[in-house]
Amino acid sequence: MAITKLWGEGKFTFTLTATQLTAPGASLALECAGAHNHSIALTTAATDTSVLLHVEGSVDGTLFGVLGLKNTPVTGLAIATNIMTITTDDTFIIQVENTPLEKIRINFTSEVGGTAATLDAKFLSMN
Repeated sequence: MAITKLWGEGKFTFTLTATQLTAPGASLALECAGAHNHSIALTTAATDTSVLLHVEGSVDGTLFGVLGLKNTPVTGLAIATNIMTITTDDTFIIQVENTPLEKIRINFTSEVGGTAATLDAKFLSMN
């Protein structure tokens, strides 16, 4: 994890490149205490039919829950009841705004049509 001070006092970012997920499970969590805005660059590869995942956050650093996401139409990505279904190999930017968290991560919940999919996540959180 890297912490970078941006502009002026009190402005900062947290960044993390998580280990590639090759099977269902949670990614490493970015420790982002004090940050309110979060972006995740999520890259999928070898997607057979689809992969399902969600973004999780923690306010105490221990217990994680599913975060609400906006449903913005993007080819290859659908969001329903805060679960993302990805059907193409691509990179998607996922945003969680105005949500103070201690930690944020993705959780690869399942894969349909095979077992070859991989997910790479790069996290950026800022105050």
